[in-house]
Amino acid sequence: QIPLSQHRVISTIPRGDVSDQLASDDAAAQTNEARPAVPVHQPTNLSQWMYPSEQQFYNAMRKKGYNPPIEAIPSVLKIHNAVN
Repeated sequence: QIPLSQHRVISTIPRGDVSDQLASDDAAAQTNEARPAVPVHQPTNLSQWMYPSEQQFYNAMRKKGYNPPIEAIPSVLKIHNAVN
């Protein structure tokens, strides 16, 4: 079994204005409106998405019921990051 990296790469895909998102989340909380929040695995101070680490990707696949070969994760993640 190979150790999986926990290193994450910042995407070039913009998330939108983080300060607008946070201000909008605060306003939504005060009015009890349901608004999608920044996912917990994403830093709130970046304006781009952050790709998952090899370990996060593997854990997510396992959580969804898949049993991927651990040796394939580095290659699969490279493909995932290239197309997303």
